[in-house]
Amino acid sequence: GREQAAWTRSQVPSWSPRPALVVSSPLTRAIQTAAIAFEAELLEGSVRFVVRPELREFYPDNNENQGRCLAELRQCSELRSLPAWPAVSAALEERATEDWARRWDAEWARGSGGAWEQHCGGIDRIYGFKRWLAEQPEAHVAVVCHYGTINNLLNTEPWADGLPREGDPVRF
Repeated sequence: GREQAAWTRSQVPSWSPRPALVVSSPLTRAIQTAAIAFEAELLEGSVRFVVRPELREFYPDNNENQGRCLAELRQCSELRSLPAWPAVSAALEERATEDWARRWDAEWARGSGGAWEQHCGGIDRIYGFKRWLAEQPEAHVAVVCHYGTINNLLNTEPWADGLPREGDPVRF
């Protein structure tokens, strides 16, 4: 993962257009990937970095997909050791997470009684993310999340309606 993120970091300067907004899942591994891949842009302040709970991985049958509450993320030594920690820290501040922090910490990260599993496996959060994204001013966005999330996000696009759901790597 870190090697792939470092390789991506070496490629970002050649992208055209380059993202003005980087949005990440709140799972530690995705935040790390985003902070490594967009390290230069985060350090120079040329991108806005946002963490959104809707981008967490699907597959609630895998405990690896549980999240950490925001206080734990803010104290995570692996995140704090990243050169882009100031941007990560800003994205995890109360002001930046106020519209979702309470539910993330109480239910969605790893809440009991099936709460985190329901959030993890629910497709409605993808539609919520799309509504949130449509309200953002940036036109060029990089999304750093997980296979299941990207797959579900793409499969909710109008162009995907009616397409076969297997065996066509050109489309999927």
